[in-house]
Amino acid sequence: MHVLEKSDCAVLPVKRRKLVHTPGFDHHAQIRTRIALMKAGDIAKLIGIPLDAHDDEQLKTRTLFEKCLGQSFVISAVESFEGVPFPLARIDVGHVVGKKPWEHTIWVELECLELENHEPGTCV
Repeated sequence: MHVLEKSDCAVLPVKRRKLVHTPGFDHHAQIRTRIALMKAGDIAKLIGIPLDAHDDEQLKTRTLFEKCLGQSFVISAVESFEGVPFPLARIDVGHVVGKKPWEHTIWVELECLELENHEPGTCV
């Protein structure tokens, strides 16, 4: 079983963002703060696909992620799993492939998501 690492999420070019690195500013702390603020019920856009997402004969995981990329979803839950050192967002995405939303679920590293419904001043 492959354990996902923080670097396993490839942020794909959904939109162009300029990252400014300010000396003395802790960008990792900013990411941790953004992740800590995500919760069930939040609306987030999928902006990246885990590097280890792949298709096989039964599960077309990568294809499903690609269909979801750039779309917004309600986070169903933020869950922790044994052996995974960071929380994952549970997102029901069945409607993307013409099913009921709960029929297909993906678990996503929070850094692959961008919050859309935060109040000003509550999210970095």
